Amino acid sequence: MRTYDVLITPDAYDDLASIRDHIARRHGSPENARSALRSIRETVASLATMPSRSRKVEEEPWRSRGVRRILSGGFFVYYRVDEEANTVYVLNVLYARGNQKIGAR
Repeated sequence: MRTYDVLITPDAYDDLASIRDHIARRHGSPENARSALRSIRETVASLATMPSRSRKVEEEPWRSRGVRRILSGGFFVYYRVDEEANTVYVLNVLYARGNQKIGAR
């Protein structure tokens, strides 16, 4: 089975920090924040194998850029697969019920 490198972009790292801070502050529980991030990181790590299992997003210009998303708990992980580089780029991590504006490049 083919294995891909998974790289998290600076935008996605910023999203993860915001998620951590929001959960810790709003719910007063650093443990809940750590648990949510652990779940998201497990989903991200799973993209190393069969990253194309998720459909491309429908909205343009993201669809034509090959952006996909996968659900992790209450969050969408947006990513694209570069077959030539054998790499998955995690672009953003957004609350599933929130605004889905991604900053894909």
